[in-house]
Amino acid sequence: MMDNLSLQKFAQFLKQSREDHEVTLEQISKRTKIDIKYLKALEEGDFSVMPEVYVRAFIKSIAETIGLNPEHVLAKYETAKKGESKVAEDLNEKVEELQKPKTENKLEFVSTNLSDQKQSSPDNSIYIKYMYIAVPFLLIVLVTAYFLFFSSGEKVIVKETSFDEILSTERERYKLTTEDSSSVFYSGDSLNLVLTARDTVWIRALIDDVRQTEFLLRPTEMKRLIANSNYKLLIGNLPGIEFSLNNNNISLDSLSNVVGNVLIDREGIRLLKFSGRDEAN
Repeated sequence: MMDNLSLQKFAQFLKQSREDHEVTLEQISKRTKIDIKYLKALEEGDFSVMPEVYVRAFIKSIAETIGLNPEHVLAKYETAKKGESKVAEDLNEKVEELQKPKTENKLEFVSTNLSDQKQSSPDNSIYIKYMYIAVPFLLIVLVTAYFLFFSSGEKVIVKETSFDEILSTERERYKLTTEDSSSVFYSGDSLNLVLTARDTVWIRALIDDVRQTEFLLRPTEMKRLIANSNYKLLIGNLPGIEFSLNNNNISLDSLSNVVGNVLIDREGIRLLKFSGRDEAN
């Protein structure tokens, strides 16, 4: 059973990190194509509104969009889900740190009146020593005061990195990967499936009812799978994917479902009834 306190702490961390980076839910929804109601649910600590595969995929996309390390954020989520006590403390400290008002370090000047100091002897070397210290210090004070109060130099403008630039650093323009099948024997009439993403898509594939893989595709990315008899695919954002089986394009009669279960075998492709729950989790 999940530790509700740990997950609530993680949700607070997710929301506070987004606000600290000055990113809105609408901006994340626009960039990731994730419905805003799911983004709000994650920040409110409600992780049961969607299958676990989408929770992890959404958290990863959110982290990438606001400039966090997605692997570190997913690790925090997995730890919170297990209910470990340390994560609650770590996340609480992180939230408190982010919530602290930013303060500017002010330079304090301490004046030293040499005439007020008690002198134990009339040795002039003491005065010379203090002069070597005081003169450079006074020069620094004067220069600093000039630049703070009299200088009218131009302001330095720091340009904020755009969302497109953030996403482009993580996105490959074109990518083709092949499923690792070194331990599986395939005949000459194997089913070769190529998935091409028109939009961001989350997929869990059960191959020949024995092998399972899970991955995320962004626009223009491709994934190649090989099977002997069939594929059972759980797909998020179903309208954003194209299918090619043995070099022949195949398509569904209806693409109205955002999330769907798809069966692909030698008879073609068809949409299965979706229960709304991720049974594997």
